[in-house]
Amino acid sequence: MPGLVKLLIVVLIIGAAWYIMRWFNRVHPQMAQRRPAQPRARKPMIEAEDLVPCRACGTYMPVSARNCGKPACPLPR
Repeated sequence: MPGLVKLLIVVLIIGAAWYIMRWFNRVHPQMAQRRPAQPRARKPMIEAEDLVPCRACGTYMPVSARNCGKPACPLPR
């Protein structure tokens, strides 16, 4: 008998989960119709630039930079 009770409980749990999922799927489209969708603002893309080590001091800097920006860097600005 205990096996039959456990089986009945499992069937009831599965049935309740199925019913709840049906209810959520039916309610969700109705909620979407009530509120208009607001467009999301996109953040601007940040352009990435490769970094290379400074020829004189070894500090990494963008490719477009002339020197690393340190006061003691021997490369001219």
